[in-house]
Amino acid sequence: MAADIATTLNAWSSTSSSNQPDTSDPVGPNTLAQNLQVIQSVMRAASAGDGTIASATTTDLSTVNDGDITVSGTTTITGFGTLTAGIKKVLTFSGALTLTHNATSLILPGAANITTAAGDVAIMRSLGSGNWKCISFTRAASLPTTSADIQVQLATAFTTGGTSTAFTLTPTPAIAANTTNQLFRVKFHAAAGATPTLAVSGLTALNLKYKDSTGTKKAITATQVPINWISDVENDGTDWVVQSVLSFGKSIGANGYTKTSDGLTLQWGVAAVTTGTPFSLTFPIAFSTSTYSLTLGLNAPSGTGNTAYSSSVTTSGASISVAGSAGSSNVYWMAIGI
Repeated sequence: MAADIATTLNAWSSTSSSNQPDTSDPVGPNTLAQNLQVIQSVMRAASAGDGTIASATTTDLSTVNDGDITVSGTTTITGFGTLTAGIKKVLTFSGALTLTHNATSLILPGAANITTAAGDVAIMRSLGSGNWKCISFTRAASLPTTSADIQVQLATAFTTGGTSTAFTLTPTPAIAANTTNQLFRVKFHAAAGATPTLAVSGLTALNLKYKDSTGTKKAITATQVPINWISDVENDGTDWVVQSVLSFGKSIGANGYTKTSDGLTLQWGVAAVTTGTPFSLTFPIAFSTSTYSLTLGLNAPSGTGNTAYSSSVTTSGASISVAGSAGSSNVYWMAIGI
């Protein structure tokens, strides 16, 4: 007599009385031996068997008894067929294909599609009725995160490539889309040029911006991002925003300036002004928008009663005059603007 029990795990029931053989079936020595052989074969395949299946829209895992299955091909998968609820399959993908998320029939981590790579592994659990849930997905290119990995920001800290106006970033693993709240620790290999962009993982380049003290986004320049500058860079849904920019641009000297990250600029200097002859003052750098204040201090011989005053103040300079006794006086000035 042949074995009288089912030869697939899917056909077995967790209710013992629902399984074969029936209590009324005669079981001879040969049948008993064959039943035990089938049980051993099914359990061996389910726990340690290695099978193969070609990817298809519905990759029917019920056709492979093995618990470990290599999925070949590149066809997009939307389902895995019908297996008894609770059965798990360990899938190793041999190439790039798409697993399509479905909130009922193919539940994937993050509720998003997954693009596989060779060697990626998924553990799928049947929910019954043709529905499946991915309870684990491991990238072949990724190692388990350790405290040392976190300390060196293994998965988030990268150096740019490209050019000063079209930066690129190649993180590992790559990102599949530009998404709000993505964050990288970036070292810029070059000083930023005019209106620079950043393209991550070969995706659409977004503008590189920073926020001034009012929260207004502005284009990055070499003043904010010099060569080898390191900062977190976050995707706000529209741009890549550099979180920390150079807090100043400066020129230190008798006549000089310092510039903060939000564009506020402090400038100073000294001018020799002859009484009664207006002096044309040119600021070390022009303010981009407005001159908020210009303060003058006069160093003149004591007792002269001289005074200094300004007129025709613009973003690039002013006219300075001294009234009083004849002669030349040093006028110390300080301008604040943006």
